[in-house]
Amino acid sequence: MSEHEVYKVLSQLNPAKAGGPDGILNWVLKHYADLLSFPVTAVLNASFKCQRLPSVYKMADISPLPK
Repeated sequence: MSEHEVYKVLSQLNPAKAGGPDGILNWVLKHYADLLSFPVTAVLNASFKCQRLPSVYKMADISPLPK
C-alpha cells in the first residue's frame, strides 16, 4: 500500500462519524492526514509483511440490532 493511497483514504474520512477502538477521532485523522499518512502506511505495510494484525485491530465494539 502506498503513502498516497493511505493519504487519500484518511482525507476522505467523515469527521461526523465515530472513531475506532483506538480512540482517535476521524476529524483528527482527516485534518492531519498529510502528517499521519507515513506512519500509518508503515504500520499497515509491516502488518501485511508479517501477516499479523496489531491486537488493537482485533477489538471491535459490536452492537446487535433487534429484528
